[in-house]
Amino acid sequence: MGSRFGKNLLYQIWQQACSELGIEGVPLYPGTKHSTASDLARKFPSALVQKTTGHTSKAFERYLVLGEEECVSLYEEASPDKALTMKTRGSHTD
Repeated sequence: MGSRFGKNLLYQIWQQACSELGIEGVPLYPGTKHSTASDLARKFPSALVQKTTGHTSKAFERYLVLGEEECVSLYEEASPDKALTMKTRGSHTD
């Protein structure tokens, strides 16, 4: 506290946070870009995330791929009863 904001302050904070979490070799820009895109992809369509961030490369598309747990959570959240339900072929709900 009491130090002035300098051009390297955010980078230093990023490095400290990565160190405390045991993350190695993730620079500030790619790390924050990936985190931001991944978080947005959990809430918005991929095309909108790409258009909003201005990144359209094939490498960037990997940031938009959700894992199995994230996909299940998304479906659970979207379901009106908050539970993932599936109809099977031939079943009737009369």
